[in-house]
Amino acid sequence: MPLLDAFTYFEQAVQWAGADGSTPVWSLIWVVLFASGIGAPLPEDIPLTLTGFLTFQSGFFGSHPNHMTFILGDFLYAFLYVTSAILIGDACCWWLGKKFGLPIRERVKLFKRLLTDKRLEKVQGWFQRFGGGTVFLGRQVAGVRFVTFFTAGTVRMPLLRFLFWDFLGALVSVPVWLTLGAIGSNYQDELKNWIANTSVGFLAAVVIGVVALIVYVRHRRKPKEADAALANISVTGVTSAAIAGSVTISETVTGDTKAGAR
Repeated sequence: MPLLDAFTYFEQAVQWAGADGSTPVWSLIWVVLFASGIGAPLPEDIPLTLTGFLTFQSGFFGSHPNHMTFILGDFLYAFLYVTSAILIGDACCWWLGKKFGLPIRERVKLFKRLLTDKRLEKVQGWFQRFGGGTVFLGRQVAGVRFVTFFTAGTVRMPLLRFLFWDFLGALVSVPVWLTLGAIGSNYQDELKNWIANTSVGFLAAVVIGVVALIVYVRHRRKPKEADAALANISVTGVTSAAIAGSVTISETVTGDTKAGAR
């Protein structure tokens, strides 16, 4: 089960960090968050949750092995650590937008896939409506983060202003993931039992819900398609009748003209 596997991986990371491996684990977290900021297809939520999990288990950089408690100082250090990776990566994305602009899509396939016309149109609309607050909004939406920060560079938003809004966004989202990781670490046994006992029923409910949604959408679509077909038939019939009428009138006029000539 994916959720149970996540606990297993996190526990392995804790064991690795406890065996004089805290520096590699924390360094990997920083690198993944930085790479995510510059467009790598890597999620931010997993390393951030792992950070909260590790900090609760053994402190910042393994400073309190197997302590299993909340220490405010450690979580503040952890927040600043991961936020530095996020802000530096996002600033690199901003610089790419300012330096190269949209023509980079034609030179690098990855950017062509990330900077789609649909996403750009959405983000540009946000900039017109919210201004610099778009950076704050983009930090909360995983699918458009890169596009938002890249666009901020293309519109020449000042770097300090960009970092201000980006930091505000991180101030909201990062503590959420750190807290979830800490909660998962503190109540991992209870969560494991709950997941094991309810995952099958939950999965069945999700499957039933998806099937019901598909049936509902298809059921609503059929009347619309039928109405469109009827409208098309009506238009075709009217057009055919109009053409036939035109031919008849033309023939009548032609016959009258010939009769008059005789």
